[in-house]
Amino acid sequence: MNHKMEQNYQRFRNLFCGLCILAAALLLLTTMKNIINSVAAASWEIHQGIVTNGSEDMNRVLVTPYNLTNRWLEYKYEINGNEYRNTRVGYGINKPTSILRAGENVKVYVNPDNHAMSVLTVGLAKGHIVGLLFSVGFAALGFYLWRKL
Repeated sequence: MNHKMEQNYQRFRNLFCGLCILAAALLLLTTMKNIINSVAAASWEIHQGIVTNGSEDMNRVLVTPYNLTNRWLEYKYEINGNEYRNTRVGYGINKPTSILRAGENVKVYVNPDNHAMSVLTVGLAKGHIVGLLFSVGFAALGFYLWRKL
């Protein structure tokens, strides 16, 4: 390799190393935030809810320009005469553990400070572990490339 090609190769490796470290950091922060919120939600008030729109078609996901949203699973619950509706399954958890059909009763974890915030699933989930493993993998790849520089 000539000197010019070697410089271009080094720049590319530096860029790729930086992108790997950045991806690892962002994924780790997001995953840790989801884990902390999910574990904290386990101590929220538990209320009885009813599924209003089932999860039979959870393989389809509605993608909008602003967010990734699950619009097929919806549930409602009542607190002090006020009805609340939500679509959140859990923090970093996209699917319920079983198929939920409209009309089924579900256990809803409700934030005592804001009754509009609720989840169906709490605690550490498989998606959290996958996020942590991928962040470690990206970090390892980035540091491997950095060491080779």
